[in-house]
Amino acid sequence: MVTEKHKAVRERPEAILCSAVYVDDGVKRARTYAYPETGILFGGCRHVDCLVAFEDWKSKLTQEEINKIDDIDERQLCGTRQGFVTTRGRYVGREEAGDIARAAGQWDQLTRQLYSEDVW
Repeated sequence: MVTEKHKAVRERPEAILCSAVYVDDGVKRARTYAYPETGILFGGCRHVDCLVAFEDWKSKLTQEEINKIDDIDERQLCGTRQGFVTTRGRYVGREEAGDIARAAGQWDQLTRQLYSEDVW
């Protein structure tokens, strides 16, 4: 049941919720928000927090799993897909995150890309 409180939350401007590192391993998982259809998001206050969890997860992969991820995009296992999760549950890259943070009043810089240090 959608209450008036739920409607009010949905009408708020989208904002940046946390830093994230995304890896598309091709696996579909149950989702509660609008995360990417496949893959895993590692969230944290700063990207370094995400990368620590990411590296721990990566250390447990088999060679077969590593090869599968590399086939999708070989740069993924370097932690290069850094972005943010929004209050609407969307994963966005650094540039879109900058636009969202400026619109939400979380960031007032004119540089294009957002970094976790810019918002907390």
